[in-house]
Amino acid sequence: DVKINKSRLCVCVEHKIHIFDLINNMRQIYEIATYHNPCGIFSLCCDEDNCLIAYPDKSKKGAIGILDAYNLQKRVIFQAHDSLLQHIAFNADGNYLCSASIMGTLIRVFAIPSGTLLYVFRRGAYPALIYSIAFNPSSTLLVVSAKKKMNLPSINSAISQAHAKAKKKKKSGDMSHAATHETTAAAATATTRTPSIHVFDLNKYKYNESKKVSSSDSINQLNSRLNEYLPVSVKNQIEHPRSIITISLKSSSAVICGWLNDYSLVCATRNGYFYRYSINDNLRSYKLLSEHTLRDDDHDLHNQQRTKIYKQQSGKHAEEEEKEEKKTAATDTPPPSPPQPEQNVVNHENQNETDTKPGSANQEIDTEIQTIAQAETAIESAPTIPIPTATAAAVKSNLGIDDLFDLSDGEYDASNGNTPQ
Repeated sequence: DVKINKSRLCVCVEHKIHIFDLINNMRQIYEIATYHNPCGIFSLCCDEDNCLIAYPDKSKKGAIGILDAYNLQKRVIFQAHDSLLQHIAFNADGNYLCSASIMGTLIRVFAIPSGTLLYVFRRGAYPALIYSIAFNPSSTLLVVSAKKKMNLPSINSAISQAHAKAKKKKKSGDMSHAATHETTAAAATATTRTPSIHVFDLNKYKYNESKKVSSSDSINQLNSRLNEYLPVSVKNQIEHPRSIITISLKSSSAVICGWLNDYSLVCATRNGYFYRYSINDNLRSYKLLSEHTLRDDDHDLHNQQRTKIYKQQSGKHAEEEEKEEKKTAATDTPPPSPPQPEQNVVNHENQNETDTKPGSANQEIDTEIQTIAQAETAIESAPTIPIPTATAAAVKSNLGIDDLFDLSDGEYDASNGNTPQ
């Protein structure tokens, strides 16, 4: 397995972990000897202040060693499980470490760097394959994705039951191809297991309350004393709390879980399915927000991921879409027209008409002279309107041909479409 953060690159092989420096050069700076580790189990913290590595220590089976990968110093070695380790994971700050043994029945959480045991949860009673372990950003919830292992006796019993059903159908005379296919399908489904997602609450008060058998303190004290005399297997079944939320998936392939925020859980399966859940730890409930498949439209895989799964866009694709939106907005909406002045409206309209119609300069001058003459005759024939002294003086002082033309149009508009008299 290979893990990386801002300063270190770690490569795990069966008996060693090689540490490379990413700040100065890409050379190997340290090497850790581990216990027999064929699956490459280790964890690297991504926090800048706690550049820690957790690995199976070579001293004893089930022991975990903590190394400061920046200063290359060992912090602590503690016994986590009695059997081999199957999965270990840090939280975001490097203050907690979660581990699961090869059995996958118990989930333990330790404080780092002291190595003291904080929580012990029971995932289930049967051995399981742990796919992923993840803390939420505030380290108040823990998610574990697992799948029950099928042991040999259970497989044999499932196959024998399927064959017994087939024999009964043969005796009854049902020898069709559909009946045999149904029998083989039943045997296959009996021997396959679907993965499940378990959410555990890391609130210390809720954890202690879940361990109590009764609301009476005397009964709880008696229960704790009786547990001391019980075998370890029976004791583990009783005293360790289970998950607050359990989600069963339809897919039978491996599933990896993570957190978008404290209460938004995302899951991705190996066969191309993506799920997003909303987690409510107070009500101990969950809600499926979205479900996506990535294997149907392989030709449109990039666009499908960008539009259906990830809402926030970044990079070149977002810039290209912004440019396209600006172009479409420019083509769809015409540019706003500048505001026209109130005066000289008729002059501008006449000027536009003369610009659009072809003709010589002499014809344009003749048409202007004719319009001015018509305006003067209309003013002379119009009845006199009393004007206040102040406005009359202003009109006499600033009266021109253009103003007379505007005045004639105003009288025409005021007469409601009738020609001036």
